[in-house]
Amino acid sequence: MEMMQEGRGNETARNPETMREMLPMQRFVAEATSQAVVEGDVALPGGLREETNVLSAEAMAVLSGAEVDDGEVEVEGKVTFHVLYTQGDPTLVSALEASAEFSHDVDMPLAREGMTPMVTLTVEHVEATAQGGRMHLLAI
Repeated sequence: MEMMQEGRGNETARNPETMREMLPMQRFVAEATSQAVVEGDVALPGGLREETNVLSAEAMAVLSGAEVDDGEVEVEGKVTFHVLYTQGDPTLVSALEASAEFSHDVDMPLAREGMTPMVTLTVEHVEATAQGGRMHLLAI
């Protein structure tokens, strides 16, 4: 029995079988840079007439999805804001975290449906302003 198996192995070696296999490949097609403005508005606790001072404002953008259509890429995500501020008593520092969702279309003439986009998000500028008991948030 062992000899028959060895014989079959030699037969396969003499008559090799050609196999085909599809290999997926990625190819860089185009690059585009775009800028979006994301805004949010949050009610602050406390009185409307208390003086509010923003000490620090930072933001982080998180990608939730990107779809390619012919000629453009639709990017969706959210920006999470972190703000330190004083309200009323200047010795008492408060913290605020808020999120704003966004959807932004990026023109890309060579993009075709079915392509896989590689998206990188960066927050370049953040503003937080308080007025009338509300905190207005802006990120670019």
